[in-house]
Amino acid sequence: MRTRIKEMAQRRGVTQEELAQRLGISHSAVKQLYLRENKGENITLATLDSIAKALRCEVWQLITSEYEVITTGEGDVLTPDGQRIPIRSLRFCFDSKL
Repeated sequence: MRTRIKEMAQRRGVTQEELAQRLGISHSAVKQLYLRENKGENITLATLDSIAKALRCEVWQLITSEYEVITTGEGDVLTPDGQRIPIRSLRFCFDSKL
C-alpha cells in the first residue's frame, strides 16, 4: 500500500519538525517514516491513525491516490483533501487519445 503522508503534510503546511512534535517523536523518526513511505513499506494502521490526527485529516486521505474517487451514501464525492462535492455538479472529461 502506497501512502501519501509527506504529500499530505506539505498540503497542510506541516514541516517535518512540526509533525514530529505533534506525534511526540524525534525529527529523525519522521525522516525514517518518510523513507519507509518512499520505499513503499507498510505502515501500521495505528501509526497511520496517529499521523492522520496530527495532520488533521482522515486515514483514507493518507492511503488513496489523487485519482481515486470515494462516494458517500448521500451521492457526494469525497476529494483527497476531504471536500464533499455533490455528484450532480461534476463533469467528466475523457481523453480522446485513449
